[in-house]
Amino acid sequence: MGRPLSLHVLEDDGNVFVEVVVFDLLRNEAVRRLRHSYQTSTPTTTEEHIRHVAVTSNNRYVVAALHRAADDVAVFFIFDLSATNGSAKTLLLDASAEVCDNMIDGGVV
Repeated sequence: MGRPLSLHVLEDDGNVFVEVVVFDLLRNEAVRRLRHSYQTSTPTTTEEHIRHVAVTSNNRYVVAALHRAADDVAVFFIFDLSATNGSAKTLLLDASAEVCDNMIDGGVV
């Protein structure tokens, strides 16, 4: 992976976001922050943590996954690092969040 990343769920003024932070290690600073609004099914995010992260081989997409405990759904966040507006998509699946790891092992991502 060419770019070190930090990815987490956070709350800001009552809104819940998934945030990707891209770091430049040589300059020792964050060079980009991408936030995506996330509508959680529970009032807090204490049970909802990013557990699986994948980066495509060309470093264009970051896929993060978590398990939403309230309704037993896997939530995937797809960030396009090449987009200037920091766009992201959310995908909800009636599946296990471990699918993210299996996609990498199987060569899908």
